Amino acid sequence: MLTQQSPPATNFCDAGANSPLHSDIVVLEIPSNAAMAVSKGQQVRIKRPESYWFNEVGTVASVADAGKYPVNVRFEKVDYKAYSGIDGGINTANYAEAELESA
Repeated sequence: MLTQQSPPATNFCDAGANSPLHSDIVVLEIPSNAAMAVSKGQQVRIKRPESYWFNEVGTVASVADAGKYPVNVRFEKVDYKAYSGIDGGINTANYAEAELESA
């Protein structure tokens, strides 16, 4: 006697419970950069990919005690707003310590 196997899933609706969309949630751990401990006046490189200053070096202007982005970094060049004639642009931005590396 021959048994017939079900056809493979062909679209999202046919995927069923075995698809990666229905598997357990995977938690990615972001490595802690606790040893860095930035301080005012330190030169840092920006590692946030969506930042205008990605891979640029700036100077730490201030460090707050708490918050999502406690480190304020000042740069030499202004962002793209200066080129469109709006108030000369911005040359500071806030970052988390994990988004910075010592330069």
